[in-house]
Amino acid sequence: MLAPRVNNRPFFVPLLLALIGLAWVSLAVWDGSPYGKFLSHDELGNVDAGLNWGTVGLMAIFVIGWTVTT
Repeated sequence: MLAPRVNNRPFFVPLLLALIGLAWVSLAVWDGSPYGKFLSHDELGNVDAGLNWGTVGLMAIFVIGWTVTT
């Protein structure tokens, strides 16, 4: 005889919506901060990050921003 299944799905949709909301709020806060220029494609080419480690640092910041976006 099979054991009864526990239904965990009622938690999935609220948790997914909360995660999506948290991502949007974090992007809105980041956009309003002095580092918001790292989120814009138009501005990214003109950013002077003040980093001594150059392009690799800008790429890391860009990848972090896209990770939060996705």
